[in-house]
Amino acid sequence: MALTALDLTLQAAGPGGGATFTLGFWGIVALVTIAAAVAGAVAGWIFHLLTRREADIAGPRGGAGPAEAPPVPVVAGSSPAAGADPLENLFDRAAAAAPDGVLLVRGGLIARISSPGGLLGAQGRTLQGRAFLDVVHTTDLLAVAEALRGGAEGRRPLRRLEFMLAHGSDGPPRHVSARLLAMENGEGGDFVAVLSDVTSSMALANAAAAAARRLTSALERVPSAVLLTAFGELGESVALANRAAAELLAVPPAELAGMPLALLRSRIGARFTAGIALSLFPEPGVEDERRVEVDGEGPRRLVRTVRSLSESDPMRGRLFILRDATAGAAREEELARGVKEARRAWEALDERQEEILLANEGLEKRIADFARFNRELKLIDEMKSNFLANVSHELQTPLVAIKGYTEMILKGRLGPLTDEQEKGLNVALRNADRLIGLIDSLLSFVRTEKDSEPMKVEVFPLRVMVEEVVELLGERALEKNVRLKILFPSGDLAVRADRNRIAQVFINLVTNAIKYNRHNGVVEIEAAKGSRSSARVEVRDTGEGIPREDLDRIFERFYRAPSAGGEGSGLGLAIARDILRLHGCQIRADSEAGKGSKFSFTLPLEARGRLERAPRLAGTEKDEG
Repeated sequence: MALTALDLTLQAAGPGGGATFTLGFWGIVALVTIAAAVAGAVAGWIFHLLTRREADIAGPRGGAGPAEAPPVPVVAGSSPAAGADPLENLFDRAAAAAPDGVLLVRGGLIARISSPGGLLGAQGRTLQGRAFLDVVHTTDLLAVAEALRGGAEGRRPLRRLEFMLAHGSDGPPRHVSARLLAMENGEGGDFVAVLSDVTSSMALANAAAAAARRLTSALERVPSAVLLTAFGELGESVALANRAAAELLAVPPAELAGMPLALLRSRIGARFTAGIALSLFPEPGVEDERRVEVDGEGPRRLVRTVRSLSESDPMRGRLFILRDATAGAAREEELARGVKEARRAWEALDERQEEILLANEGLEKRIADFARFNRELKLIDEMKSNFLANVSHELQTPLVAIKGYTEMILKGRLGPLTDEQEKGLNVALRNADRLIGLIDSLLSFVRTEKDSEPMKVEVFPLRVMVEEVVELLGERALEKNVRLKILFPSGDLAVRADRNRIAQVFINLVTNAIKYNRHNGVVEIEAAKGSRSSARVEVRDTGEGIPREDLDRIFERFYRAPSAGGEGSGLGLAIARDILRLHGCQIRADSEAGKGSKFSFTLPLEARGRLERAPRLAGTEKDEG
């Protein structure tokens, strides 16, 4: 029979009156099927979680019994070996099965503990020798104590306890299921408790129960009668029915839930006819839609639809929907189109899922390719660094020799020179110095990039180090008649960093400030205590400044601004930035055309922040603020 859609309208009351929305047949099928599947899966998973380790502990059992209440394994009263303790053997067997935790309790006190999964937390070892009830949270203490007392007095068999742990791992409270393995003729307070963490399963069960409640609430708002049946030992019975079904069938809701379908047919047959009862609720195997004429208080036409909850397992259960079609079925065609559209949507969704799977496979392949490319780039980068280091080292030695002999010739040690010879040698010496500086920059860049040398962090006075840098570069400053000024507070700043690398930062910045300064210019080095245990440092010059379009790139490796005239290696500022980054600091540049440049950065201070006033080096100019 061709599938015909049903018109199911939900009614919900709102602040402004009643609101309605339509739920198609397949929507109800999906709701009921999902709820049944979730509830069944969660229940099965919880049972498996609670029993999967017990079989390993107790060993094989003979006979058949209810799955939800397996018999408790009992150790015979006689010892398995001379002198052996059966409870100790039972504890060892349970611990070997690697459950979440095992406790051996004698006389109500914990004698041995096993918690390989950390269920009992860091304090688990401290529980040995304490009462078993110390493990139980105060919210469950009275119930567990009463259960243990009843089991010990023999009033009722005690097989399992459910409670919340008082001692557990960090985080939210943990819920456990304790399976009690007791001696057949032992003391009431002697037993082995096998603990299973059921926190996640309880959360899933609560979620399933909430979903079932939401489903029930949704079905209660459906004006059509909806019944869900399930097959069990008593045959097919009603598992779920909404209020509309109870009213239509004139059966109290409390009686309808759980009623065998055969009994329901009998009651409907007594009210109407046996044929109507069988038409409304046919035997298993029938899946169709049918119009049924019912003559109760007046002629009524019902549209009954029945579907199996699972195509692969027809005996899983069925869904019955009884819709009052007395007023007509004007929208059946529209709903049929909706069903077709839903099917097309499902098909499109399946196709989309296949596309997503293919896209994921492609993405994983690209990620693997990127990882391989990254490894290759790292190898190439390492080869580049090694090449620069080797070439720089090989060039440095002959250049130093050339510089030394050139200086010796200029000093007249190999004979007098003409003016032209002296001029040419001075040009050669300047270029040799420039090449040596370039090689030093390359070596510093390689060391910084490879990070081959570990940081040598120490506490040192910042002003003393800055004065050493000023003294080192003083001769270069005199050549351009540039004044070097140090502006420090009255108490020196104690910096905690790698002294040699920080000195390299100042050398690079002050060298650039001298090189690109004007004649009779000024270079100021100012430091003061900043915020958050850091020192604020500024290096300012009175040169021509840096164009705005170059400010964002001057810290790039090998970049030289066009206004620099092609001088330098383009590595000094990059090296300074990398060194400061190693210390967790940042550097920025500010410049205004014709008014010079300012480089600002921070340095980490030692906890006390300042040192005693340090002695000054002779030959440097300092202004103290």
